[in-house]
Amino acid sequence: MRLSLFLMCLLMPIVANAQYRSNVGNPTVHADKSATFHFDGGNAQTVELVLVNETYAMENQGEGKWSFTSDPLPPGIHDYIFRVDGAEVTDKKNRWVKTWISSRNQFEVPGDTPLVTEEQAVPHGVLHSHYYRSKAAGYQRKAIVYTPPGYDPKRDQPYPLLVLCHGYGDDESAWTVTGRAHLITDNLIAAGKIEPLVIVMPHGHPEPLESKDWSDDYASRNLEKMTSDILGDLLPMVESNYLVAETAERRAIAGLSMGGGHSISTGLANPHVFAWVGAFSAAIPLDSWWDDNEIDILGDNAQQRKLFWIACGRDDFLYDKNVQFDAKLNEKGISHQFVQTEGAHNWYVWRDYLPQFLQLAFR
Repeated sequence: MRLSLFLMCLLMPIVANAQYRSNVGNPTVHADKSATFHFDGGNAQTVELVLVNETYAMENQGEGKWSFTSDPLPPGIHDYIFRVDGAEVTDKKNRWVKTWISSRNQFEVPGDTPLVTEEQAVPHGVLHSHYYRSKAAGYQRKAIVYTPPGYDPKRDQPYPLLVLCHGYGDDESAWTVTGRAHLITDNLIAAGKIEPLVIVMPHGHPEPLESKDWSDDYASRNLEKMTSDILGDLLPMVESNYLVAETAERRAIAGLSMGGGHSISTGLANPHVFAWVGAFSAAIPLDSWWDDNEIDILGDNAQQRKLFWIACGRDDFLYDKNVQFDAKLNEKGISHQFVQTEGAHNWYVWRDYLPQFLQLAFR
C-alpha cells in the first residue's frame, strides 16, 4: 500500500500535464507551423472549421472525409471547432478541450524557442483538487491548488500565496487546462525569475449560475458571495492544508474578466489581506461597490498595498471601462499601473499577462 502511494506521488506531476500530449493525430502541426485538420463527416453537406473565430470551408475528400490546411500560425495555443451543416461539433479525436459554457478544442504550435506556456524539461509542481465547505455559498465548493516543485511543508519560511480567479464562462480548471498557469509558474521558477509559490484557483460562481435566469442582480450577488468565500472559507482551507504566508505582503490576488472584478473587489478593499492585486481585462465593479467600500480602499490599511496592476487589450470590449477606471483611480490618488496592450478579450493576452504579474509580485 505504501509503495503504491509512493508511486502515485511520483506520477502526479506527469499526470497533471499529460492532457497536452494526448491529441490522436488531429490536428497535425507542420514544420512551417501550419496545421492540417481532418473531420469524418458522414453524410454532411458542408463542414467548416472555426479556427480562432475565423471560419474556413473544409474540402470534401470523398467518402465522408473532410480536410483543411491553415496558413502558418503564430506559436502558442489555439482553439477551434467544426461547424457541420450549421451545427457546432467538437473534435472527437482531440482530448484537449476547453469546457463549460463554451467548449472548444485546443492545440499548440510550438515556438522556435520554447514559450513560457510550453511544457519544458524543468521540475514540475503538483496540482491538487480540493472540496471545501463554503459558509458564504452554503454548499461544498471546489478549488485547485498548485504547489511548486520541491514543495516542503516543514521549511522555515512559508510560501507566498496567489489566489487566481477565472472568468465568467469558465470554472476552477480554466487556468490550468487553458491558461497553463502551472506550466508558466514551473518555467519561471526554473529560470530563477520568480520564487516558488502556492497558487489556489477557486470556482468563481458561488452564486449558482442558473439563478441568473430569474434575477437581474446576479453579478452583484455573486461578487458579494465570492469575496466572503475567499476571505472566510477559501483562505482558511488553504492555510490549514499548506504552508502559506498569512501576511498581506506575501499574498496576492489576480484574475481575468469576471475574476478580474473579483480581484479588484476583494483585493483593493482588503489591503490588509492582499498587498498585490492584478486585474486582467477586468469586469470593473459598479460605482455602488466603490461607494460602499471607499473607506477600506483609501483607509489606513491602504499603505500595505504594494502593487495594483491592471492590464487590458485595446480591442477588448471592456477596454473603455478599464480606461474609465484608470481615470477614477488617478482622481482618487490610488497608486497603480495600467498596461494597455494589443489584443482582445481572450486567452492570448491573459496567458501573457500572468507571467508579467508573477514577476512583479512579492518583490
